[in-house]
Amino acid sequence: MIWSRRRRCDPPLTYRESPAGALVTRSSRGFTHYELHGDWGGVATHKKLVLIHGNVGSTLYIRNLAKSLASTHAVLTYDIYGRGFSSCDSTPHNKSLMVGQLAELLYCLNISGKINLVGYSLGGPIATHFASVYPTKLSSLTLLAPAFRPIPRHWKLLSQLPPARYLIGNIARYSLMNPADYAADWMGLDSTEEARREESRGLFKELYASEFDRFVNEPAFGSSFGNSLASMPWDDVWGPVAELGVGGRGKGINIAVIWGAGDNVVRKEEILEVLREKLGKGVLVEVVEKEGHSLPYERPKLCAELILKNVLEKRD
Repeated sequence: MIWSRRRRCDPPLTYRESPAGALVTRSSRGFTHYELHGDWGGVATHKKLVLIHGNVGSTLYIRNLAKSLASTHAVLTYDIYGRGFSSCDSTPHNKSLMVGQLAELLYCLNISGKINLVGYSLGGPIATHFASVYPTKLSSLTLLAPAFRPIPRHWKLLSQLPPARYLIGNIARYSLMNPADYAADWMGLDSTEEARREESRGLFKELYASEFDRFVNEPAFGSSFGNSLASMPWDDVWGPVAELGVGGRGKGINIAVIWGAGDNVVRKEEILEVLREKLGKGVLVEVVEKEGHSLPYERPKLCAELILKNVLEKRD
């Protein structure tokens, strides 16, 4: 049984209590918090956008991006399991869990027809696996700095141990609570261009305050980060990518890869060229100068323009 309600009162899983009025749905593996932006009344198929955030993120990270896209499209964002206000248990955070979460959410919300799917960082592998399983559900696939780089073997082995996962996750959490570490991937905070500098500083101040509260009060953050590190198929994406290439299961899907040239979190080297090779000539590649991993939340309007270029472009 799948159902929706406004606020949870008796979840059996680890979760953070959502604010009154928040949109939450229950599925087979727990609770999913989601947000709807734009006009969903009688929306046309090509107007539906779904955004998936990254490993340490939540809907907060991509809310301004969603709002920028919502002027022309209906946008759905959601917290992946164990982040934000979505629940978490000890189930491995593998591709089956993450793909199933999105599939059930779309079913629960009665979102039929095709969607335009956008995956950022860890959301990139999730979106890619979803597209591989449900290619007929997609009009377009946009990968923002997708985290396709394999995790070092010693980290993978270490993170199989629950105490190690907890420790690794909390090291990440306490690091992000430090403003300097949190700002490490922001490119415009010290820009010589006054308008850019003020825009970045304003967005940083707003987002950091909300995220700091998350890091302090979100009970599953550390364990979820470590769980995904241990369980996600970080080195099992090239098969699905190849399947989506020219002439493959992705035929008819507009595919784009967008990367900040200065991204030091998920470096494009050794990933972007393989993506080009496996996806073929039909893929749209945008490498944005003077931008980094923070592109979706530091430059939401620019990022929205790049996403819509892929969504709206007509290709053979």
